[in-house]
Amino acid sequence: MIKGRTRRLFVAAAMIAEAFCCLPQSQAQSQTPGPASSQTVTSPQAERANTSDGLDAILQKARLQLARYTTLLPNVIGMEQGDSRWYDGQKLKREVHFTAHIRMTHRPLPKFLDRVTEEAKFLTENGKPVSKTPKNIPLYLTDVFTNQNPSILPVSVHCVSYKLLPSGPGSILIERWIHPLTLADTHFCKDANLGEIMRITLDAQTMQMIHIERPVQPRKDLKPGMEIGFMYDYAPQKMGEETALLPLRIHAELVSEDQKWHKVFDASYSDYQRYGSTATMLPASAP
Repeated sequence: MIKGRTRRLFVAAAMIAEAFCCLPQSQAQSQTPGPASSQTVTSPQAERANTSDGLDAILQKARLQLARYTTLLPNVIGMEQGDSRWYDGQKLKREVHFTAHIRMTHRPLPKFLDRVTEEAKFLTENGKPVSKTPKNIPLYLTDVFTNQNPSILPVSVHCVSYKLLPSGPGSILIERWIHPLTLADTHFCKDANLGEIMRITLDAQTMQMIHIERPVQPRKDLKPGMEIGFMYDYAPQKMGEETALLPLRIHAELVSEDQKWHKVFDASYSDYQRYGSTATMLPASAP
C-alpha cells in the first residue's frame, strides 16, 4: 500500500515536522551547480543583476518557474535509494538502508484547481522486503517535488531580504535572509524563523531552481535544543524518452545543540517514468 505524503516531513523519532532546504555543499557533493567555491566565475546574467532592478527581475522570473514546476510536470514515478543514521556522539547507534518508489501525482480539485501529492512505497529495509514505512528509521525527509514552489521566494515581505552571491558559470546564487523586525508585519514574518538563511541556485538560462540549501539552524517546529539543516539538488534527468528537471538528491542533518547526538539522512533519485494508465481506441467491428 502506498502511503500519502503531501508537503510534510517524516521523522521516525517524531521530532520535526516540515522543512525546506539544506546543508553547506561541502558536506554533500552535488552534480549540479551549487554555492560558489573559492574559484568562482559570475555569470553574465548575475553581473547584470547587481542592481536592485536586476535582482528583482531575476526573482520575478524564478518565482514564475517555481509556480509552473509541478503544474507542467506529468505524473511521475521514480526510484529512491536512501540511508538514515543516528549517532550518539561519534558512535553509530542505528543505520537503515532503504529503497522505495516515489511518485508525484496531480489530483484535480473543484474550480479547475490542482493539488500535487507526493507518495512513497517502501520496497526494502536493510536488504529485506517491506510493505510499509520502516518504524525505526532515524530521519526521513519528503517534499522532493513540492519544494519547488514560489513560497521559497516570498514577494513584498518586509522581514525578507535578498542578495546575490558569487556563483559558478551558468548559475545565479541568491541568499535569502529573514531578519527581525521592530514593528508588526505580515503573517509570514510572525511565523517565520527569524535569522534563517537560505541559499537558492538558479540555472542562468532557464531560471529554474537547481539547488536549495539551509545551513544547520534552529526552527520553530523543532523541540527546544534541536537544529536542522538540509539540501535539495535538481538536475535534468531522463523520464522515459523525455528529459526534465527532476530531484537528484537530498542531504540533511538533525542535531542537538549540545552536540550529544545527531541524525543524518541521504537519498538519491533515479529511473523516472511517467506514472499513469493509457488506453488505445480501436475501430468498431463491422456488423
